Amino acid sequence: MMKYHKRAFSAIYRIVQLLFSIAALGVSAAGVHLMGSWEKGNFSIAVSALSCVYLISALTLYKYFTAIVALCCDIIGFVLWIISFALVTQVWSGADCSYDFSSSYYYYYIDFDWSKICHVYMVVIAFGAVNWVSYLGSIFCIARLTSRKDSSFLVMDVLSYADEPVNDIEAAVSLEAAPPANIVNDVSQPEETKLN
Repeated sequence: MMKYHKRAFSAIYRIVQLLFSIAALGVSAAGVHLMGSWEKGNFSIAVSALSCVYLISALTLYKYFTAIVALCCDIIGFVLWIISFALVTQVWSGADCSYDFSSSYYYYYIDFDWSKICHVYMVVIAFGAVNWVSYLGSIFCIARLTSRKDSSFLVMDVLSYADEPVNDIEAAVSLEAAPPANIVNDVSQPEETKLN
């Protein structure tokens, strides 16, 4: 019964990650649309799109995702999200969203709503933080649970360590219980031949 709870939690966790990635993709695209194309905004869109593709494939092709593959993909996703978060935060962290630049650029006939753009990128920063924290959580869960006997938490029952010990103590107990391989208990030979 516990196995199904872990599978359900894993699927729900990945779906929540996917929803946050879709939201980040939409908000990042809205920011680039409002402000125009720029490298950091485009990188945020790319990271969001890659995250969506990975999470959809993790949910639909879960039978092919081992713990190592999921862990590597989550580490890559974590690194990409933290870079995206840092790049957008570097530009927008201290911005005053109430300031109106429209009168300054009236001469150039540039029509943009600074407040709207600023607020959109503040939301991009928030979704970036939520996404990299969610990837950090999944990395922690996968890494912790792959070292245990039941590793089906976020990988949805792909690996089975039924023959391997749970930890070092269980491994030591199983070694003590097993007879050493060099001792032969063959009673069919007489004692004289065993000494030779």
